[in-house]
Amino acid sequence: MGNCYDCFSPQPEVETPDPEVRRRQQEEAALKRQQQADGRGVKDPERLKRQQKRREDAEREALKHGPSDGGLKWTVG
Repeated sequence: MGNCYDCFSPQPEVETPDPEVRRRQQEEAALKRQQQADGRGVKDPERLKRQQKRREDAEREALKHGPSDGGLKWTVG
């Protein structure tokens, strides 16, 4: 019932930030969320990063040396 007179009360002006400032704030918030999600459930995040780097380095080395025969040979008879 009291909604009839809402248009007579002064409304606070909502100031919208500059698009560049807003974009930067959104980017910072996204990075923060991503870091929190990456660290969730990990006791030692530095150890996890080292393991991932080691795994990536091993994959790069394997690609550099080319495909292998797998190391197993099948002989019949």
